[in-house]
Amino acid sequence: MKPVFLFVLLATLLCACCQGECEGCGIFVSFEKFNATEADTVLFVEYVPGTAQQQVRDSQWIYNPTLPADTTKSFLMRDLFCNADWTIFIPAVNRSYLVTAIQTKLEKCPCQGGKQPSVQQYAVNGTAHQEHTLVLQ
Repeated sequence: MKPVFLFVLLATLLCACCQGECEGCGIFVSFEKFNATEADTVLFVEYVPGTAQQQVRDSQWIYNPTLPADTTKSFLMRDLFCNADWTIFIPAVNRSYLVTAIQTKLEKCPCQGGKQPSVQQYAVNGTAHQEHTLVLQ
């Protein structure tokens, strides 16, 4: 009975893991080049793509409370969905990053055999990028 239970448990865990890999599409944004106080407050604005940042879909302020003298690097991280254009604003350093022209390609899911969109290229302030992780500076 125990071997059957272990087999079912292992199969369930593998299936759950594989399903997680096939969800969503995005760009992982890291603020590690900023210290904690610089990136303690960040604004994300999501736009309908192709509207020249005129049609806002959503916006969100992220507050990451820190001590005023904290000079350690920021551990703030965020995913940007690939079906939008984005502005990322860091008020403490008065910097804005415009993420646009996100191009995706359907790729095979490793476990399920289906297809998922994967980011191939995007622009940050007009400069092309291909990395799945965007490290802001």
